[in-house]
Amino acid sequence: MRFQMQTLRKWLADYIEHAFRGVTLNGGTSIYRAESIDDYGNPAEDELDKTAERIDWRRVAKADLLKRNWALHHLDTDGFRFYTPAIMTMMIDDENRSSMLMDTFLFRLSRMKGDCMIGDDRFRDIFNASQRAAIVRFLKFALHNEPQGFNDVDVRDALTKVKRCA
Repeated sequence: MRFQMQTLRKWLADYIEHAFRGVTLNGGTSIYRAESIDDYGNPAEDELDKTAERIDWRRVAKADLLKRNWALHHLDTDGFRFYTPAIMTMMIDDENRSSMLMDTFLFRLSRMKGDCMIGDDRFRDIFNASQRAAIVRFLKFALHNEPQGFNDVDVRDALTKVKRCA
């Protein structure tokens, strides 16, 4: 069973990587800038922002995301799209899982309004069809394969809204 779960995790990580291939920060808000915003200004975070990874989400330092879960609320559209695959691949890995990061990520998805808006943008405009499918698969994985690892109610709510808006 453990081998099957590892195979499933690997398949999902590869699926996410393929769906988000080529996604860059594209001038969006970095996790450091978002943390500075959350802190009402933080010179140390502003300094880190200058050297933040902006090209390849796979190179984002996991420890940096884990320490800055509240910053997700302050990411703009480009920032949210850029960090979403990094967060999802981290959350399917037992060794890098953080309930706070997952909770904040799910909350951001669950805040989608009836018109499928996340902030000022429609969910379908933020993520392309492959990316939306990857998010749905990730949430299904979290709901059905990790029932003890995540808050089922939050995962179910996020999945319902994402599927409706996908």
